[in-house]
Amino acid sequence: MIIAVTIALTERNKEVNLKEMLDKTKYGSDGMGGIMGNGLMYVGYPR
Repeated sequence: MIIAVTIALTERNKEVNLKEMLDKTKYGSDGMGGIMGNGLMYVGYPR
């Protein structure tokens, strides 16, 4: 939610610092996941 809200409220012409946002989350970069092939969720679900 922190990342989604930050991106949603940031102006179009400003850059978003992902490393700064990850420091504000509970799991940091370990909680960051992604999509692996065929649109299937591989990593990134809540722990």
